[in-house]
Amino acid sequence: MEYKKLPVILKRYSFEEKMGILSYYSRQLIDFNRIQIETSKPTPWELETFLMFSIKADEYQFKNFSGQNINDFLEIINCIRNYQHPILVSKAGTLEFTDNALIALGSTQYDCQSYNIYKYFRYHYFLNYTSSEIDMKNEFYQKFGVEYNYFIELGTILNFLFATQVTLNYKIIEYIFLKYDNVVKLLTLSREDFKKDIDFFAANIEDYLYCVRPSDVYPFVEYGQKIYLPLPHSLTRAMTDSLL
Repeated sequence: MEYKKLPVILKRYSFEEKMGILSYYSRQLIDFNRIQIETSKPTPWELETFLMFSIKADEYQFKNFSGQNINDFLEIINCIRNYQHPILVSKAGTLEFTDNALIALGSTQYDCQSYNIYKYFRYHYFLNYTSSEIDMKNEFYQKFGVEYNYFIELGTILNFLFATQVTLNYKIIEYIFLKYDNVVKLLTLSREDFKKDIDFFAANIEDYLYCVRPSDVYPFVEYGQKIYLPLPHSLTRAMTDSLL
């Protein structure tokens, strides 16, 4: 399978199927404390790259990843894993290679190694900080119209549920979304706007590997009057660093 052909290949699968397979493997990464990375499974950055391809690939067929078709998904992931960015290839054997590699890999991998509870504690302090010089709690509310504590509540509830690895009744998730509707709306992007963000951060598909991921800011995707959460592991970053 060739990396440059992935946009065509992913047009053959339904949008709902692509979002579902991403959510399934993303959930497997979630632990109560942090993201668990195993090279025998799709990594966070590979799933994030797959999502960008999936968002951009307008469907003309509606295949699924059931049964033997799961091998198609794994083959796509391996294709993403094995692809080498042309710039890194051109710098091979030079000191510039190390500089470029560390910047590229660090932007997608370092955050995955942090602990959720520490990040939420840190940003709870930052975004509720009040002094005679600055009132971050008020600044945050003026910007988003919602207190930051609601973001923490939603993030920790969803992280707990997904970390249990049990089959969740969609009605439970639907109830949570309704309860925190004001927060979910702020973290939701339509598929068309998601495409625009991808094009803003990536000049071409080669950049999908290391560019800024729109899912880091907007973990929820709206399409066909439905809201999807394709990458649950991205929730913590979306509710901490990205908000700041």
